[in-house]
Formats: sequence, C-alpha cells, structure tokens
Amino acid sequence: MKKTFLYLTLALFVLLIFTAVSCNEPVFYNASIQIPLRPPLIDGSPSKLVKFDVDNSMYAASGKVLYWFNDGDWNHKNFPSWIRDIAATEKYLYVCMDKTLQRFDGSDWESIETGLNMQKIFGAKNYLYISSGASSFAINYISDADNAASPVSITNGTATMLISAAVCGNDIFLCSKDGIFFTAVSAPQSITMVSDSNGKNLTGIINPGNSSGTIFAIDYNGNLYTATSAGFNADPIAGFKDGRRTTGALTVYSAEGNSTLLLLVGRMDVGYAYNTGYVYGYVEIKISSDMLGITGEFSIPGNGDPTTVEKTERYNSSLGKNPVNSIYQYKTPQSNILFASTQKRGVWSYRNRGSDELPDWYWNAEE
Repeated sequence: MKKTFLYLTLALFVLLIFTAVSCNEPVFYNASIQIPLRPPLIDGSPSKLVKFDVDNSMYAASGKVLYWFNDGDWNHKNFPSWIRDIAATEKYLYVCMDKTLQRFDGSDWESIETGLNMQKIFGAKNYLYISSGASSFAINYISDADNAASPVSITNGTATMLISAAVCGNDIFLCSKDGIFFTAVSAPQSITMVSDSNGKNLTGIINPGNSSGTIFAIDYNGNLYTATSAGFNADPIAGFKDGRRTTGALTVYSAEGNSTLLLLVGRMDVGYAYNTGYVYGYVEIKISSDMLGITGEFSIPGNGDPTTVEKTERYNSSLGKNPVNSIYQYKTPQSNILFASTQKRGVWSYRNRGSDELPDWYWNAEE
C-alpha cells in the first residue's frame, strides 16, 4: 500500500514538472493567445474593398448585397441580381451586375444598361473602366461627365481581363495578367501597353503614394517591380523568399504616429487548402521615403517596426489562415481600421475590440 502511494505521488510529481515545462513551449503559448473567431457579418467571398470619397464610406459586396462602413457603423442595400464587382470614381460609386450598372452619387441611384458582358470594373479619377467578354476581353470606359453614361470602346479584345488599376501623376494605369496599359488622364480613349510589361503574369499594380508617375507591379511569384509610362523595369526591387504566391491584394498602410509607409501584399500557398497552416494572409514591406522604391524585405506582420499588428502569433492563428483578396486601411479622424476581404470567410478587420477578457487589438471577422 505504501509502495502504491509512493508510485502515485512520484507520477503526480513528474506530471506537474512536465506540465510546467510544456506550457512554456511555443505550441502551448500560441494556443494560449488565440482569439475565438466570430461569425462574419459579410459572409462568403466578398468583392474588393472600395473607398467612395463622396460619402467617406468603404464598400464591399457579397452575393446580392452591398455593404458600406462609415465610422463605426455598417449598413446594407439589397440588389436584384448577383453583384459581380464594385468600383468608385471621383463622382460615383458603381455596382456591376452582368450587363447592368447601377451608380450612386451619394444621394440617388441610377441604372445603366451597358449591353456588355461585364466581368470587372475599376475607377480611376473621373472614369470607370470596364473589362467585358468571355474568352477574350474588351476594355470600355464611362466618363463621370457623360450624362448619358454610354460605354466608350477602347480595345476590341485583350488576352486576359483587367485585374487592377492605379492613377499616378498624369497617367492612368490598367493591369491585366499579361501586361500593363496606360492612358493620359486627359485622353482616356487612347491606350498603350507599357513596353516590356507583357508576359509577366502580374496580379496587381498600385501607386505607393508618389506623383512622379512610378507605380509598383507584383507578379504571381511575389516579385515586385516598378513601372512608368516610359517602360517596365524588369529587375525586381523585392520578392518573396518563402515560395508563396500573391493573391493580388495590395494596399499602402500608414502606422499611427509613424511617417513610414508599408506595402501590404496578399499571399497564399501554391495550392489553396482552406484554413490549414499559417501560410496565407498578407506580408508587409517598407516603402522608401521618396515613395519610389522599397527598403528591406517582406516580413510577417508583427515582426517589423513599424508593423500592422501587435502579436505575430495571434495574427498567424486568425487572418494568417485565410487567403486575402483585398485589403484596405480605412483612416479618418475617428477611425483607423485595417479591413480584409477573404476568399471564404467574409470581411475581417484589425480593430480595437478591448474587453476584460480579451486584448484590445486583433484580427477577427466583422460582425
């Protein structure tokens, strides 16, 4: 009996030591800081996130519903058909449904029958660019100044549909997988391919914040380039080092109280397996002070200074599990929130959700 008691005591002692040691291991630490994930208000695979300056709201669409966020509150509007895409110009917010556009001036809605098999739309200055077609794709535009709102044809067909747009200096850039087009803001009907940009397997372009006419372009493999209307710089200025791929999500982020800008880039593994591993989300890299180049290398959120999140481990166990299609920083005097549109789990945000039980800032689904 005494031996049995001794063995039990010894076993309990060993278990306590093992538990004390194990709880300091990374796997236990990571589990201890995970946040319960919330059901999303905007479910499924939402559209890209779009800021409409007229009403200072950020918009997203999922299914037949258009959602908008303005300083803490979400609202929504139902549409009769599935929403394919959304975009904003200087004057209008546009909602694309197959061959019909609806546009909003901040007060009233107007319906436009385009007759086009529209796939994607992009706003640039006071023009809406439309990528339409099926096996081949044409580019059309609508001007804010055109009261009749009739699409004007630019090209009869391109190899792939448009995937991104950017305004920089006096030029508008339009990106497809197979190359970048540009047109002067003053002459939207005249479009030219940026020399040496064809065949790059691009996923997106963005103006990092300059007005000198230099944009960033990123390809599927994570190579980041610069381009102007004069040509495409074939030497990457940065690149992924971990074998991941890009999703096309791009945005410029400014940290509170820090003048350094970060470029955020959506990433994913070669084969998408939903909610497995920590290989999705986005990575970040510093933009040079002249906003023409890059400093350093891509890093996981939470590892740099400045950075977008407080804890890498908490990011890894939340948004880091989900491919991001669009990312946008909604910044006003009242709000500074980073939003992400994911492939399968709706719209997420990195915001202050402080409570007695949970930390203040972390990624979770908007609810």
